[in-house]
Formats: sequence, structure tokens, C-alpha cells
Amino acid sequence: MRAKYYRGFKPQGQDCLVNLQPDKLEIKILGDPKEKIQWRLSQINPDLNPQNDRWIISFGTKDPREYLEFTGENNVMQLRSFYQSEKFACDRTPFYKKWKWAGLLIIGSAFIAFIVAVYLFALPHFVKVMASKVPQDWENSLGSAAIEQLLLVEKPDTVKSYELNQFFGELQFVQGENIKLYFVTSATVNAFAIPGGHIVVYSSIVDKMYHYRQLAGLLAHEYTHVHFKHSLKMIFQSLGSYVFVSFLVGDLIGISTIILDNLNSIRNLSFSRKFETEADDNACKLMIERGIDPKGMLELFEILSDPSGAEKQNIPTFLSTHPLTKDRIQRMEENIKSHSESVNENKRLMEIFGRLKQKD
Repeated sequence: MRAKYYRGFKPQGQDCLVNLQPDKLEIKILGDPKEKIQWRLSQINPDLNPQNDRWIISFGTKDPREYLEFTGENNVMQLRSFYQSEKFACDRTPFYKKWKWAGLLIIGSAFIAFIVAVYLFALPHFVKVMASKVPQDWENSLGSAAIEQLLLVEKPDTVKSYELNQFFGELQFVQGENIKLYFVTSATVNAFAIPGGHIVVYSSIVDKMYHYRQLAGLLAHEYTHVHFKHSLKMIFQSLGSYVFVSFLVGDLIGISTIILDNLNSIRNLSFSRKFETEADDNACKLMIERGIDPKGMLELFEILSDPSGAEKQNIPTFLSTHPLTKDRIQRMEENIKSHSESVNENKRLMEIFGRLKQKD
């Protein structure tokens, strides 16, 4: 077998012939037939990472070592077939080929991890930004279509819806929006806001109230969800990737279709802790500014969270979508204590509230 022989660190190799023996290698330097070199097999160290069809083996354990460089796949195979030992049985696949599939697997895994990270962390932020950027006319159209579908199933009480709108108008919460309220007779204890300025209040939640300030607190809370577009943001977030792709291609009609196809999610939309805190804080602020006792909000939550009787087995839907925590209650109590503004009884609100409480 032909090879190149290197002694120590000399950069210039010498052409040689290598004779394979069972326990050693015999090396004859071409051009110098007198020089014969013998390498005992036990002291040979094969190269474990050949490249470009080169295989370098060394002799000895101390520097300067001796080296043999074999080129060509045939020489490598001849060595491995002659010496049936682990020392020459190492994988001769070049490094870049050996790791090709592993590299692809690593790249693929990294890409999947990136997509998952975007979906879990970046996408929620993006969809919330999208909700803030959609045209108001589009949101109004979406809200109108959504409320129209909802009210086909749950017919509103026309008279009490009128009274409810009168009650809300007396509160003077509105800051430029066109707000419409609907009073629906239902055994479900709930109230919710729909994009486009629509607020639905079920009769059973009003039945549990005993003072108009509690209804004022409920409407202040739901109005805040409308004002800060909480409902639209949560809908976008819950439908995540569908909305994201449609928004990127400018398909607002497609977004509307997706949302209307998932209309039930609006009614049972569960708000984030951040949005609930924001709604609580702003509702408290609105009530104090209008001279309405903000403790109506606390009273409302106390009524809804009363564990006595049948309520122990039937948690109001409103609490499942607006989860009440000790932190929320404590924060509301602190907000109320920090304001010393005078509270006045509003006879007009009291009268309307009385009519809403009347049974037909």
C-alpha cells in the first residue's frame, strides 16, 4: 500500500510502501531502500475523524510522533479488512456526512421551538395589537352581526331593554361610544359585552340585586370591557393563529366569519386577570366620579359568590367568565377607601332600577 510518511512535525512527507503484518506495519521509504521502519500494532493510533478520503494514523504516545497518511477509500478498506480489531473498525464516514441528519434534526427542532415560542408568547401580544388597530366601522359591523345572531336565540325584553338603556344613559359613563344594552329574560346569571358597543344583561343577575348601585357597578365594569376593547382582544387571542393569518393578508371578512362561526365563545369569554383588574379599577373610578357609591361592586360580588343554598352547586356564569379572587376584592376595597368623594342618592336611577326588578 502506498502512503506518505511524516516524522515528527516535519511538514514534508515522504512517499512510502506499507506492508501489512499481523502484529505490525513495515514501512519502506521510496528512494531510500535501506531505511525500514516497523510499527507495532499495539502502539498505533488511528485517526477517528478522516476527511476528504484521508486517513492519518500515528505511532507512539510521546511527541514527536510518526505519522502515516493514507488516501483513497480502497486503502482505508484494505486496512480495516486486514486488521479485524476495534482500533481499525471506527466509522470512516466524513464528519459533515455523519452529522448531516443530526444537523437537520437540530435545525428542525429549533424551528419548531421558535414557532411554539411565537404562538405562546408573541402571538398573544400581536393579536391584542391587531384588535386595537381594526377600523371602528368593521368592529361595529361585527358587533351588529354577532348580536343579531345571539338575539335570534335569546329574545330581549323590549320594555326592560328600554329601561336598561335609560338607566345606563343616566350614569353618563359613555366617552364617545355608541352603547346599546339588551335585557334578556333567562335563568342564567350572567352579563357580557360584545364588540361594537353591545352589552347583554340577563334578568337573573338583576333579580339578585337589592340596590341600584350594584347594577351601576355591573354596567360600569362591562362598559370598561367595551371601552378598552377587552372583548375583541380576548376573541382575537382565543382564535389566535386564524386571526393572525387573516389579518396579515388583510382579510377582515375572513376574521368576521371565523368569529361569527365561534359565536358561543363570546358569551362565555373568560377575561384575563389584567383585563379584570383594569375593568374593576375603571368602573370604581367612573362610579366615584358620578357620585355613585362604588361599594355596589363589592356587594354584587358578595351576592354572586354566596355559597349558601342552591348556589353552592350552581356557580353563576358571570363568575366563571369574570373570576373573582381575593386580590380583586382587596384591590377594590383599597380603591374605595382611597376616595373620600361624597356619594349622593340618585332618585332617577332608583326608580328605573325598581321597574327593572318588577316581575311581569
